[in-house]
Amino acid sequence: MKRMSVLMPLVLFLLTGLGTAAYARPDSAPDPFAPSSAPIPPGTDPDPLGTSPHPLGTTTSSPGAQGMTWSGEGTAIVDAGGPVTESLLFTFQADGVPGDLSVRAVQPGGGAGEQLVSAVGGSGYTTTTVVNRQHGAAFAGFSVVAPGSWTIALRPLDQARQWSTDAPTTGRNGDVLRLGAGLTTLGTLVYDARGTGGFAVYAYTKTGTQTQVVQHTAPVQGAKTVPGGTVLLLVEATGPWTLIRG
Repeated sequence: MKRMSVLMPLVLFLLTGLGTAAYARPDSAPDPFAPSSAPIPPGTDPDPLGTSPHPLGTTTSSPGAQGMTWSGEGTAIVDAGGPVTESLLFTFQADGVPGDLSVRAVQPGGGAGEQLVSAVGGSGYTTTTVVNRQHGAAFAGFSVVAPGSWTIALRPLDQARQWSTDAPTTGRNGDVLRLGAGLTTLGTLVYDARGTGGFAVYAYTKTGTQTQVVQHTAPVQGAKTVPGGTVLLLVEATGPWTLIRG
């Protein structure tokens, strides 16, 4: 089953790394979620979609900043420092005892926003998704429920992992993969999900159009067509998976 919707532009990594200039780490600690591959080189048009990011309240920028991180323990409310409207990579890592994990965005007015994490995890549990997926979405912070310590990291979309053309790409739980210049024609996605529960893959184009490519209950294997123009894949899963780019 596929569904289409027009989202706010998710592909800031095509827009000359705007996200990197808009966010500064609140301290000098190294980024625990630093990417293993270099960002996509800047394009020739700094803002082809007319979507330059909005300022983040009092948050200051610094050259080469990787993003913002917060650490805490147990149930907490994270203040992002002002309304944030950009689409960003959101990574959550739980370092505590096994138990229910939940993270939801908090809207600028205080209402409940996107559900970003809903899982049973523990030490070493990590998942990555995209915050502000829907057009017009914004957040001012996060509501966290966890039995132990945790870390949240925000990063620009150009720091998503590369979906390799040379070898299978493996992962665990949620993740976001970029396709470099994108698919100029229809492509093939071969998937093997070995976990449990729902397994879904969404494809995003440069204009922010979303297509649900896969929706099954794991464990499951198969192959699906990826739309031409796809530049980003969002994986929603519990447990290990492998994707092969055809």
